[in-house]
Amino acid sequence: MIKFTGNLRLDFEKATAEITKLKDRVLGYQEQIVSLQASVRNLKRSKESDKKQYMESLAEKDAIIKELQNRLAHAEALLNHDGSNTGTPTSQTPINKNKVIPNSRRSTGKSKGGQIGHTKVSLEAPDESEITDTVGHPLQDDECCPKCGLTDCLPTGESEVKYEYDVRIKVVKIKHEFFYYECNNCGTVFRSQIPPSLKEKVQYGSGLQAFALSLTNTVNAAMNKASMFLAGITGGELTPCEGYIAKLQARAAKGLRQFREDLKLVLITRKIVYWDDTIIFILAKRACFRFYGDEFIAYYTAHTHKDKESLDDDNVLNLLTSATKAMHDHNTVNYNGSLNRKLPLITMHSTEHISKLAAEMASTKSMHCSVYAKGTLIRLQKSSLHHPTEYTSEYRVKSGVIAPLYLSCQQIDCE
Repeated sequence: MIKFTGNLRLDFEKATAEITKLKDRVLGYQEQIVSLQASVRNLKRSKESDKKQYMESLAEKDAIIKELQNRLAHAEALLNHDGSNTGTPTSQTPINKNKVIPNSRRSTGKSKGGQIGHTKVSLEAPDESEITDTVGHPLQDDECCPKCGLTDCLPTGESEVKYEYDVRIKVVKIKHEFFYYECNNCGTVFRSQIPPSLKEKVQYGSGLQAFALSLTNTVNAAMNKASMFLAGITGGELTPCEGYIAKLQARAAKGLRQFREDLKLVLITRKIVYWDDTIIFILAKRACFRFYGDEFIAYYTAHTHKDKESLDDDNVLNLLTSATKAMHDHNTVNYNGSLNRKLPLITMHSTEHISKLAAEMASTKSMHCSVYAKGTLIRLQKSSLHHPTEYTSEYRVKSGVIAPLYLSCQQIDCE
């Protein structure tokens, strides 16, 4: 406080000095306020930066945790793959899991072997007119009376008969002789006509050719195995080479050309035509083997490439009308607009794929998943075991691809 003395000049000077001092103090306070405000702003910026870095670090850690959880869930889902949700064969079922029966057969609880009341099926004895060989079995040198052990025995005229069906492989060597004749009218000498089947001087007969074709086509034996088999059952007398057996296939295919054309005409009139193709190797090069048919008809083709051009060469799908449905497990060609057909049923690989997704989701988030498929629509429903929420995902097959339609979330009653 200023103490006034009554002297105006002196009091004025004191007041002026005090005012100047207060102004300097106010300016100092103002500078401190500005500095403090700047510090506060810096602290706020630092706080926001630290918070942003923390959130980024937290998000990164959450992403890592999520990725690790997904990896663990994927590994668990792979362990849960079996014949019920994938195409895994029963031979690849892990040791600690039961094999899944890939069909509708179930255990009846009955014992193995013949069942009570089941009629036993056995061979019937042939008629006497059908018997080709009769083999007598008299006492051998090492046989004797089972009671006294002596060999002085006489036949009683009675016998016990047993029958046996068997097959004998006998090599037949046929000599064909074509005679020459002289015409009494003009004196021309000519030979009796040789059939086209006897082209070579020495050749294999039609029976062996049919046998070799049956081995390769019916038994699916390799050509070298068919050659070895024929040599084995004939005691090495007949040893057709692999090249000869391969030529038989081409020769038989030419003979079946008209049959194949007639079979195709019947095939394209079916209501449903199933078709599939796979990769095979011909002369160490990739090729295509294709099937068309249903439960009663099988029509096979083979091509050097697996493409649309080979399908056009088969000329099967192109001939189908809207009255026929073509069924393939996943091929997008099946939905080609140029092929005038109705859209087939849902594909097998699509349902297997969704079933695998359901298994993985259930193992990832402890959720109960169910798959519903009808027509071209697949609906995947997931309900959490801990939260009263049901998630529904729908997928539709379009152009051979599973496309998600929507993902909805709706509250459901826990009770």
